[in-house]
Amino acid sequence: MIIGDSVAIPEPYFAKCSVEHDGKTYSFDSIRVHNPVVLVVNGKKLTPQHCGFVQASMVAAGPS
Repeated sequence: MIIGDSVAIPEPYFAKCSVEHDGKTYSFDSIRVHNPVVLVVNGKKLTPQHCGFVQASMVAAGPS
């Protein structure tokens, strides 16, 4: 996506967030997309090839 592209979010997750820190309250709206493949950019659906997916793995540490 670049500046000027039209982006549609067909399945948005909207939440109002509020956080207090050092006596101040910060409030903001949040829109999440659970799966970026549902996005429509410039009238075309994205494909998995447009997305960078995360892969995580864990390795148990041996004795020190």
